Amino acid sequence: MALNEIENYRQKLFEAAKDYGMNSSETVRCSQELDLLIIEQIKQQLKNHMPLRSAVN
Repeated sequence: MALNEIENYRQKLFEAAKDYGMNSSETVRCSQELDLLIIEQIKQQLKNHMPLRSAVN
């Protein structure tokens, strides 16, 4: 998984929040998907003993 995939989901989350509001089911779903991607990235980095890098600039 690449960090750009996380960035794409982050943008999708921002758009959902802007379009539907912070508490909409679409925004919550996007947030949960982003959480899972971030968790998988952390697991991969820990597995590979790589230093953690921020997915957000």
